[in-house]
Amino acid sequence: MAGSARVVIRTPQPVRSLVWAGDELVDWVSGGQRYALDGSHTPRARFFAFRFDAAVGSTDGTMAVVYERGGTKGLVLQHGEHVREIDRSYYCANRYAYPVCFWSRGGRHLLVHCPDEYNRLEIEDALTGERLTPRAEGVEPEDFFHSRLEVSPGGARLFSAGWVWHPWDAVALYELEEALREPARLDVPAYPDAPHVGAIEEASATWQTDARVILTASGDDSDDESDDDPEAEGELRLRPRGVAVYDVPERRCVSACQLDRPAGRVMAVGIEHVLALYEHPRLLRLSDGVELESWPDLPSGTEMSSIFRQDPAPPPMALDAAHRRVAIARGDEIHLLLLPSDLR
Repeated sequence: MAGSARVVIRTPQPVRSLVWAGDELVDWVSGGQRYALDGSHTPRARFFAFRFDAAVGSTDGTMAVVYERGGTKGLVLQHGEHVREIDRSYYCANRYAYPVCFWSRGGRHLLVHCPDEYNRLEIEDALTGERLTPRAEGVEPEDFFHSRLEVSPGGARLFSAGWVWHPWDAVALYELEEALREPARLDVPAYPDAPHVGAIEEASATWQTDARVILTASGDDSDDESDDDPEAEGELRLRPRGVAVYDVPERRCVSACQLDRPAGRVMAVGIEHVLALYEHPRLLRLSDGVELESWPDLPSGTEMSSIFRQDPAPPPMALDAAHRRVAIARGDEIHLLLLPSDLR
């Protein structure tokens, strides 16, 4: 295995958000400050007179949304210019991360978010706000607090890594094309690991492929409600402090391992490895959880859930699974980890 590389980019001011735009990193919250991988930078284009503190971008880098992570307001940008404002419900908004992501479909930028209710997903034209998922009046969606939305690499599926009362972290899955044909499907989530729904909290997730999603668990052994089930012993499934790969169309867990501490937020590295970002980055083997490399001097926060705990917010990060790289801000520096290309 070839080793990883680390590049440090100096910044003229502390970074407030990070989004990949091709081979550049953009701090949209700071007005569009751009950083090239050779260390050069382009000054910001504008100033936002609001308390935005996070951003998400389209895959081609032309569009972005800046938003308040624990608030109700967002701003859609095209080439850095204000297009329109978006909102979400006030209900518990200060307690969990704002749900919003882009979906690029047939050359059109679509926005997935919750503009009306905390539990109602909508798909809109990102530029115009045209609603593509109208429902009949009186139809109530299932009770789910949507958060940390992510579209699969090929655009086939969506997950929402949010929570339900009491509170309990969970991941909900959706087929996007089906949702456009039958919008009511967005009101009835499918859950991974169906035989063990509710057995363990699904704290975080990321797509590995269009068909497979990586799930991570919280660190509390007492959450595992199936510990006393003799039939569950040795079964592949998510366990406390664990990481599991779930095949969506086959509806089965294909690999699972348990770690000595939680994985937290993760990024897929090929099909056999994952980068865990709890406390600091760690490159892990999915089959057994063996740590191949770590960066203990690079803090990456302690985020596990979409719900805000007592810990401070994680530093600005930009993950790029397709190119096996992650950027993490630290003060007036951006640390770029370039992971081995020969890992399967």
